[in-house]
Amino acid sequence: MDEILTGTQKFVILTCSSCNMKYGVTLEFRDKMIEKRGTFYCPSGHSQWFPGKTEEKRLQGLLTKATIEILKLKRTKRSKKK
Repeated sequence: MDEILTGTQKFVILTCSSCNMKYGVTLEFRDKMIEKRGTFYCPSGHSQWFPGKTEEKRLQGLLTKATIEILKLKRTKRSKKK
């Protein structure tokens, strides 16, 4: 028997990358899994995750690259003064 859900809770439909089953999760759950890059499971038990870096790791990488570039520019500026 089909069940009708009513209310204000919002769900997003995901598709399992292994079995292609569609299933719903709350927006909050999905956002948490994207943020933490945590592992979760489809209803058939296949592990799922959102690939890529967390926003924190992505920003740390950008900061590291920018810091390296600044140091290179400072070295170049010093060597031109000599």
